[in-house]
Amino acid sequence: MVWLYQPAFGQDTLPDSFSLVTRVPLEATAVVTDFLGNIYVISRQNELVHLDERGLVLGRYSNNYLGRPQLIHTNSPLQLVLFYPDFQTLLILDKTLNELKRIRLADLGLPYMSALGYSSDRELWYFDEPVRRFRRINIQGKLILESSMTFVPFEGEVVKIRIQNNEVGAWTNAGRIFILDLNGHLKRQIDLEGEWISWKEDEMVFFYNQTIRNHSPKGLSGATDLSGLDGQPYTSLGLLPAGIVATNGKEVYIFRSVPRKERN
Repeated sequence: MVWLYQPAFGQDTLPDSFSLVTRVPLEATAVVTDFLGNIYVISRQNELVHLDERGLVLGRYSNNYLGRPQLIHTNSPLQLVLFYPDFQTLLILDKTLNELKRIRLADLGLPYMSALGYSSDRELWYFDEPVRRFRRINIQGKLILESSMTFVPFEGEVVKIRIQNNEVGAWTNAGRIFILDLNGHLKRQIDLEGEWISWKEDEMVFFYNQTIRNHSPKGLSGATDLSGLDGQPYTSLGLLPAGIVATNGKEVYIFRSVPRKERN
């Protein structure tokens, strides 16, 4: 997930052409980017690999004991946060990928969860399935707030929670997206097919059927077809300031967007 900070990906202005910059031989399960253009890859060997926009490896972090990680926080210039669902453990790393802190959710008295959100002010958000409410706690486990309404994940479970722009976004594996304010009040709810990548205010970007698409209150717009890029079906995608990064599970591909004047 990244902010929609780049003009090239605004409403109705998704680029319709990309040029391959490089390909990196990494077997990846997910790619994530941040607002500075850093690329973070989760490999099939459960390793976190940090790349720059040219595809150069800047650092690696691996843990052979905690299973497959989720990268849940890249918004801070100083920290990254990994969540290991199998062992219900949170790892906070610095930007050189050294471990700063390890938190076992059981030590906080928390129930088992498949998704966890982490904010820049070091607070955790999670969905309490039995009562169907979102909860916000500090990293010592103290409850800060609970949403006043119950939420129905549309016959699915909450699998991704992200915090940005003073909003909390929660995505279910059935395609329902909840956007809440920091007090746990529902601001909007959308049902979309595909992988949810990012949002800003009322605009969302998601990846579906090998296309990048925009969704706003006006409906769907600006679909960009990726199926012809190197002939590869992609399984995960992230936005960059001037392009995209994608993986097909076997390699990581970095593309730059091509302005219209370069195509004429």
